Amino acid sequence: MKMNKHNLDIEVIIPMLIDGDSYRVIAAKLGCPLSTLYDFMKHPEHSAHVNSALTISANAIAEKAESVLINAEGTMPEISRARELAQYYKWLAAKRNPKGFSDKYSAEIDVTATVQTFKVIVPDEDPVDDDTDDENDPSKA
Repeated sequence: MKMNKHNLDIEVIIPMLIDGDSYRVIAAKLGCPLSTLYDFMKHPEHSAHVNSALTISANAIAEKAESVLINAEGTMPEISRARELAQYYKWLAAKRNPKGFSDKYSAEIDVTATVQTFKVIVPDEDPVDDDTDDENDPSKA
């Protein structure tokens, strides 16, 4: 049976996304055209689940990058290939989860200011200056 967007199952696709499978690999496993998979995942009913799975999958992809580097043989061509693959996996992880893996990030700062007002009470009479009124003060006589 040929798969179309009406008989695809989100419960099958989500684990593949989380494992870090590419869209092309998922479409091949399901036996459907890539465009059908895209249409299915863009559907409002599925898009939130797909976005969550992509965010989670960035960790699996980052682990692939680390594994490729760790398991590279000591020859120069093999190390060079491992570096290229690790860069690709890093890029892919950043595409799937920009906040977690992108070199560019934005810092959001929430500034809340509390403003207090004070009421200043000024007495009706002028205050007495001790230096100028000493001669008029009966207690100082």
